[in-house]
Amino acid sequence: MNRRDYMKTSVQEPPLDYSFKSIHVIQDLVSEEPRTGLRPLRHSKSGKSLTQSLWLNNNVLNELRDFSQVVSQLLEHPENLAWIDLSFNDLTSIDPVLTTFFNLSVLYLHGNSIQRLGEVDKLAVLPRLRSLTLHGNPMEEEKGYRILLKTPYDKKILRLKTCLLTPAQVLPSQLVWPPCLLTAPQLLGIPLSLRQGPQQ
Repeated sequence: MNRRDYMKTSVQEPPLDYSFKSIHVIQDLVSEEPRTGLRPLRHSKSGKSLTQSLWLNNNVLNELRDFSQVVSQLLEHPENLAWIDLSFNDLTSIDPVLTTFFNLSVLYLHGNSIQRLGEVDKLAVLPRLRSLTLHGNPMEEEKGYRILLKTPYDKKILRLKTCLLTPAQVLPSQLVWPPCLLTAPQLLGIPLSLRQGPQQ
């Protein structure tokens, strides 16, 4: 299979799903069998998965050591990984390894233990990131959480989901938006440059 055929196929492939496996360390993925869905995963001649989606949600991960190496063992083209679900684990920070996947467009980090607001700044280098979830992390309690994404993603459009908007926050004149948007079509796809906080 050539590269063009791979790209067409992998977009339609089901995810490589290791959710609800009680995984403690990334290295366990190599010996763990992924969950099976309605459609079977396709594999290359080398036995690696032909998908762009990796689901690791609802496990007990507290770090991503050896993430790149393990992903390279699992996926035929790890550099094309576009969707990573790490929700409902015990991560306390955003590992820089996630910023090495430049085709990443969907990243779920909700329901973790991420403390510092500044962790999100690391993701500014991802040119295709369009959907990010952060709710359910301790950072929600930190002052400035509602405008933390005003600078790194300027001139981009990012869909930030699952956060309740109050009527006051919906008004453009407020210029202070929460870091996630409801999934209502009229709210998705608002340029972040329109949601910058007040100038200091």
